[in-house]
Amino acid sequence: MPQLDEMQRVFAGIPANERLGLRLVDASDGSAVVAMAADERYRQEAGVVHGGVIGAVADTAAAYALIGGIRPGEQMIGVEYKINFLRSAVPGGEDLIANARVRKRGRTISVCDVDVTQAAEVVATGVFTYVSRQVA
Repeated sequence: MPQLDEMQRVFAGIPANERLGLRLVDASDGSAVVAMAADERYRQEAGVVHGGVIGAVADTAAAYALIGGIRPGEQMIGVEYKINFLRSAVPGGEDLIANARVRKRGRTISVCDVDVTQAAEVVATGVFTYVSRQVA
């Protein structure tokens, strides 16, 4: 598994991560923590953080929890996720923190559980499925 500082360097160079202001806080084989500011620009019509933004930070954490187990010549692609929103995330409030852990890593299909918190309260929880395949 690559060292955390190397993973953070690669992470920071991904345009979507940069655009959303995502930060890779921690990653090890089987878990990852990704944070982002609950910026006012993510406010939706009801005055809370848009669910798609919460889904993006959760999906990214799941991917980095799995990335350490990728074999040489392999690529990982997200194929499905289900997320439940348990409480509203407040724009301008504390950071959103996505904590991901691998539930099962298979030869081709892997599954991660992710909780997203704000101010130590779980705002969303989800299950994320990825497929691994060889790259030509």
